[in-house]
Amino acid sequence: MFLLFLSFFKFHLSFAPYTSLRNKKEIIQEAIHMKRKEFLKTLMVITLTSSLLVGSVGSATVFAADNTTQSTTQTDTPPTPPDGQTPPDGQTPPDGQTPPDKPDGQGGGPGQNSTTVEANGATELTKSTKVSGKTYKSTTADQNALLVKGDISTTLSNIKVTKSGDSEGGDSNNFYGTNSGILAKDKAVVNISDANIKTTANGANGTFSYGGNGAQNSAAGDGTTINISDSTITTTGDQAGGIMTAGGGTTNATNVTIKTSGRSSAAIRSDRGGGTVNVNGGSYTTSGVGSPAIYSTAKTTVKNATLTSTTSEGVVIEGMNSVVLENTNLTAENTKLNGNATEYNTVMLYQSMSGDAANGTSLFTANGGSITSKKGNVFYVTNTSAQISLRNVAIKNEDSSNVLLKVAEGGWGKSGSNGGNVTFSAAKQQLNGNIIVDSSSTLNLLLSDGSTYEGAINTDGTAGSVYVEVPEGCTWKLTGDSYISSLSCVDGSINLNGYTLTVGSTTYTSGSSTGKAVNNIAANVLTKDASVKPTGTNVSSVANTSSKKVTVKWTKDASADGYQIRYTTKENGKTVIKTKTITSKNTVKTTLSGLTKGNTYSVSIRSYKTVKGKKVYSSYSTTKKVKIRK
Repeated sequence: MFLLFLSFFKFHLSFAPYTSLRNKKEIIQEAIHMKRKEFLKTLMVITLTSSLLVGSVGSATVFAADNTTQSTTQTDTPPTPPDGQTPPDGQTPPDGQTPPDKPDGQGGGPGQNSTTVEANGATELTKSTKVSGKTYKSTTADQNALLVKGDISTTLSNIKVTKSGDSEGGDSNNFYGTNSGILAKDKAVVNISDANIKTTANGANGTFSYGGNGAQNSAAGDGTTINISDSTITTTGDQAGGIMTAGGGTTNATNVTIKTSGRSSAAIRSDRGGGTVNVNGGSYTTSGVGSPAIYSTAKTTVKNATLTSTTSEGVVIEGMNSVVLENTNLTAENTKLNGNATEYNTVMLYQSMSGDAANGTSLFTANGGSITSKKGNVFYVTNTSAQISLRNVAIKNEDSSNVLLKVAEGGWGKSGSNGGNVTFSAAKQQLNGNIIVDSSSTLNLLLSDGSTYEGAINTDGTAGSVYVEVPEGCTWKLTGDSYISSLSCVDGSINLNGYTLTVGSTTYTSGSSTGKAVNNIAANVLTKDASVKPTGTNVSSVANTSSKKVTVKWTKDASADGYQIRYTTKENGKTVIKTKTITSKNTVKTTLSGLTKGNTYSVSIRSYKTVKGKKVYSSYSTTKKVKIRK
């Protein structure tokens, strides 16, 4: 009886999440997500059952002090402290919203084991070859028109690919590439040129690069790469992106024209396990609901391209991932909302809590080019920390509400703590529009290199903590009464323009004696407020590079003065926690030495800024682990 029950338990655990998450991915992928009621019901049954079988385990937490290189020990063996494991401020989602994270913070839910899904192709290439002028076709559900696998290099030129046959595979389509037009996996390198790829089925991405790692986010792949150039990709089904990357795969696209029309079908798309996506030139257009031009759970860079979304957001970044636009023109029309969405947005940075993207800082960078926002907010951040960096970008906001940035609670995370923590940096940049920061959120607005801002902040009154920095050569011209927490400026850099500016508990008005001059505020009466935390950063890599040493790399936090690295291990049944402080915000790499061979270390990082002699810290990032083999 027990064996029969256990067999049912294992079957239910492996099967039920797939049936529920298929619907989840249909909605949350490419921007918007529905609550996981059916998944929760299954999860509660599994959790209660497994508790009866295996019991429960308690835990404890130790935090290192804020000095340079300090050790702490204890007699029990707690998990790594959870700072920064969930956005913002370490909060977890309420019951009934998402599958629980794994103990290491890397997320839960199904789809993490690449051995659970077997791909098959109407045509399969397993040896290095060169092909020209051939047609690949599949009309069978869950079958690729062309499957390229193994440690091989294949060149395909002037080919035609057609794929039909709707799939209900859900995660197998989104995470592993079944039913795609072309799927590359198992270390394959596929070079494609002058191709015409068309899919008309649900779950049929144009190309799919699967890197073999079904883990949650940004883990190293096996080298699988698709290089595609001078080609056309058209998809019409739901969950059918143009170029798709997951599991640590790599996609390089040059001068490709992509058009998608289905729901949840981003032109440039990625999913669980992330990877690297590089795009240079071309046109990428979407017209489906929940289908931005870019949906990134990866490291995505787009240069010299045109991005257009006629129905949805332009760019969506989920969790600890990034998008960089260089000399690229982005247009979003935002005509329909989807799922949990309550806002129309052109660029959205968020954490869905689905388990597909690790918690951490979302990064959006644009250099040159343009952003045209037809409807809603130009930028929107919710349930995550984020860094937005702009340099010489032409921004055109055609919405009558004229909101440049909104940082606020949305449809994801735990109410009361699911706002955003944002550093918004502008260099050689003209900014126009209002900024809204709610009581669950924070903002550091940093102008530099002659940037100007014309707009109002929190016109309805004090809400979230806002710090504004307007150095020499930069200006802020108010277009409405504004309320912020703290300000750093030079005399003459703030033009009140007939409105009032409230900084903390002090209100400044045009012509007042405290303004030092009509419509201006003097720098000597306004200083940084210690309540404004730096945004935070992420560990990008850890590697055992030499004997008993580890090289740690991370992302620069423009709002910080420095960083503190925390690394923990277990020795003789005890947990040892050490920290190392980096005093320059421009340093993004260091070496940890004196480590114990054979031990596994968990490494995380937080940033700090010094305010009135006191260090103000962000939350710790998600941890990365490394075993000392040298």
